[in-house]
Amino acid sequence: MPAKGGEEQRVLSGNVGQFFAVTSTGVYFAPGGKEIQLLGSATGRTRTLAVLERGILGLAVSSDDAYIVWGQTDQFNQDLMLVEGFR
Repeated sequence: MPAKGGEEQRVLSGNVGQFFAVTSTGVYFAPGGKEIQLLGSATGRTRTLAVLERGILGLAVSSDDAYIVWGQTDQFNQDLMLVEGFR
């Protein structure tokens, strides 16, 4: 939606993932959780910035667009234990 008001306009469709960051350069997002893409505000074109081996958990971009940070899952473990006499 334009900052001065007006009609909404869809800028991305399909799977854009659950993590995104908006800057003056465009919209950074993580579709599928294993790559980072940028929809450029000046060009309207989407490009892939990085393809990652592990899943993304969160996404942030510095105010000057120089840095992108994200959390990732390195390990996911679960243990099943039997506790006898538990009340």
